Amino acid sequence: MIKMKNDKSCLIVYVCREKDANWHGKALEFVESILSCRPGADYSLLVVYKGFSDNLRSARNVFSGVSVFELVVEDSGYDIGAYRLAVNIVNAEYICCLSASSRVLCENWLSMMLQVCSDNRVGIVGAMGSYESNGLLSEGFPMFPNPHIRTTGFIIRCGDFLSYTKTPVDKMDAHLIESGWNGLTACVLNSGRQALVVGKNGVAFDITEWRASETFRSGRQSNLLIADHWSDHYMDCDELVRKKLQFLTWGVLDE
Repeated sequence: MIKMKNDKSCLIVYVCREKDANWHGKALEFVESILSCRPGADYSLLVVYKGFSDNLRSARNVFSGVSVFELVVEDSGYDIGAYRLAVNIVNAEYICCLSASSRVLCENWLSMMLQVCSDNRVGIVGAMGSYESNGLLSEGFPMFPNPHIRTTGFIIRCGDFLSYTKTPVDKMDAHLIESGWNGLTACVLNSGRQALVVGKNGVAFDITEWRASETFRSGRQSNLLIADHWSDHYMDCDELVRKKLQFLTWGVLDE
């Protein structure tokens, strides 16, 4: 396959899905966030328009001036499938994967993630990690604690991403790729490399440090680099529900 020319080492892929509730508002928030928060590193942006028909022109208007590449595809394969398509058609060293509800929260966010991921000892860098497990639902998942990088905002070498994933055929497949025994994080760890979370302060946190990093479902999430609908949901909950979510994610409560 002949890939599209790209002179940037990092390809950011954003998935815009017509069936998502308020897809237009989410897309506007994403674009506003990447324009207001300077990335600190060069990149190319590819937008994947999933399942669009009548609203495609409106969606393209949202990204006019910021998107270099685009893909218009049917609504299948989940986000992971869209990321795989992007890597297969655009040449880049790294892919930064962002879901429909992703929003960048601070300047130099991309440079901080790239700097950490460029270390050969590191295999994947995310804005959020979790110990959650679906082990009671399927033997395809490790039991708790099951450390994994959440796939709504992460960066990885393109070659590794293609090697460690497949296009999911159903939701269980997508969950297995995120946190299963043979999932993305597990493959990185099995290769002898680290899976790290980077915070807004630029610090890279190893697995044992995630819970106290003030990122996903940790305290007030004040160190979160990239937000999504689940981090927003956590902040919208009352204190009692937050404690339950903390326990679900980390197995312990904040002190």
